[in-house]
Amino acid sequence: MDMKRGIVLGDNDDAFTLLDIVVLPKQGEEIKAVQFSMDLYAQLNLTMQDFVFYPVISDIAVSQTKLVASSIRMYDHDYNLLFDSVMEDIAATMNLQYKKGIPLAAINP
Repeated sequence: MDMKRGIVLGDNDDAFTLLDIVVLPKQGEEIKAVQFSMDLYAQLNLTMQDFVFYPVISDIAVSQTKLVASSIRMYDHDYNLLFDSVMEDIAATMNLQYKKGIPLAAINP
């Protein structure tokens, strides 16, 4: 964290992430369909005024994405591009959703 960039996750490749995609049949146990590993980088600002938090994700990126395990057939893809696009969409949606802020009273302990 610094005053110029705000809160930074993964600045030194320290936000290693595992993503499991599971299938839950109507009957039976869940099955891990796919597992990915990736490095996540995110830069965000969290401002508080009058007991209202204003979070803004200014930059987000995924790198070093690897298919770790798969019980289904996966084809060759640029998984960095795929997950980078997904994370950018999530960040844009969150920025719009929380544009008016999150009142401190609305945060459940």
